[in-house]
Amino acid sequence: MKQRAFVCDVIEEIAVEAAKIKHKKKWGLGDSLIYATAKKEGARVLTGDPDFKDVEGVIFIE
Repeated sequence: MKQRAFVCDVIEEIAVEAAKIKHKKKWGLGDSLIYATAKKEGARVLTGDPDFKDVEGVIFIE
């Protein structure tokens, strides 16, 4: 998994942003951390998770 993914530590800035996203979007902690990390790193999320459909910065696959 690590060979095919970008792995980074959850720093305080990401944790706080994830908490805000979790509250606003009513997502689980995992989804919120993924999205907050992508925003911080200037990356996009590639997913088929319906929670991410029509979300800015997400490439949604069906």
